Amino acid sequence: MKKVRLYDVLDDILDFSSKATYSGRNNMSLERNIPTLSALSVFQNYIDYSKCYYVSLDEYKKMTEKRIPKIGDILITKEAPVGRVAMLDKNGIAIGRRLWLLTGKENILNNDYLLYFLQWDKTQQLLRNISNGSTVKSINLNTFRNLEVEIHTYYEQVKIGNLLNLIDKKILLNNKINDNLTSQILNIYENWFIKFNFPGKNSESYKKNRKKFVYNEVINQELPINWEIQSIFENKLCEIISPGIDVFNKEKKYYATKEIQSMNIGEGEWIFYKNRKSRANMQPQSNSVWFAKMKNSIKHLFITRNMEFMLNKGVLSTGFCGLKCKDNSFAYIASFVLHPNFEFQKDALSHGATQQSINNEDLKNIKLIIPDEETLNTYHKLTNPMFCKITENTCETRLLINLKKVLLPLLMNGQVTIR
Repeated sequence: MKKVRLYDVLDDILDFSSKATYSGRNNMSLERNIPTLSALSVFQNYIDYSKCYYVSLDEYKKMTEKRIPKIGDILITKEAPVGRVAMLDKNGIAIGRRLWLLTGKENILNNDYLLYFLQWDKTQQLLRNISNGSTVKSINLNTFRNLEVEIHTYYEQVKIGNLLNLIDKKILLNNKINDNLTSQILNIYENWFIKFNFPGKNSESYKKNRKKFVYNEVINQELPINWEIQSIFENKLCEIISPGIDVFNKEKKYYATKEIQSMNIGEGEWIFYKNRKSRANMQPQSNSVWFAKMKNSIKHLFITRNMEFMLNKGVLSTGFCGLKCKDNSFAYIASFVLHPNFEFQKDALSHGATQQSINNEDLKNIKLIIPDEETLNTYHKLTNPMFCKITENTCETRLLINLKKVLLPLLMNGQVTIR
């Protein structure tokens, strides 16, 4: 380990703020089609491209006069909040305000190592210590450049960076697999239960036989014969899970709605039964589907039998609504909640003076198509293995994230070495 100034080991410390253009347009257009990142785009050590905006080619050229950002560059937020870090994984990206671009000097500071060094709690605390501002905390560029830190030899840096990068790659792979499975599930769900193009006898589309449809007055459209309309609040496929948890003596993990990001589950907070927060009052159950009740909060949690950490040691927030499903209806109810139309209806029904959300009365207005038993069973056999794979990947990702959290400080402070 040797002590260095960041200025001496960084090849680039670029601030694009003076040239940055903010279009205020989150949607791509023919004229504005170049993704531009802001501090909001850097989240949990990755880049969230859904939080970017778009600029024109002329604006991009002005913004990248100093240097064109490239794959492998390190991004760090300089304010609001300070110290969020990610590695750029795409070319043709513009960098907006509140972000610095960093690159280590060749054969002196490895970029993978730099990424994890900046994530290290000790470095994060150092960044917080040098930040200032009465309302918005920010870091001064010169102060950052002159920071003195201890780093490993370049040879050790490469080994540390490679090991931690392998963990991150597996996490990203799991997320991509889950995204792909989710897309497949939604495609099947839309074809079967919105377009009614599910397979009938002799593998022909059910929709081709118009005689098997009857008009339903509740939803003002035709439905396959023997299908029903009920509400998500009261139906034959699932039931609302009431607040209340079993008494426990040892610690359990409490998961607030903020702990759910996409398909991933956060670290949670250790609690005892007696000192738990009042919101820590929902009991996870096998074959249950959960969603955040608050408006504009897309948080979905699907609990299957293989999620032992949640079933045996987890407590959920009352900010979630849970649906306990029958064995053959879990995949169907999960698909219904996963579909964007559910969130659209949820948001439309939300109300409240400060934080808008839905309650059980509102759920009575969300209509659920109840298919016949044969179709339901066939759909379950087709899609339930996909949901089980999603939850399996979610569990593995959680273990990998925890492994990285344990390894990173041990590697950085020299307690663990790689042969």
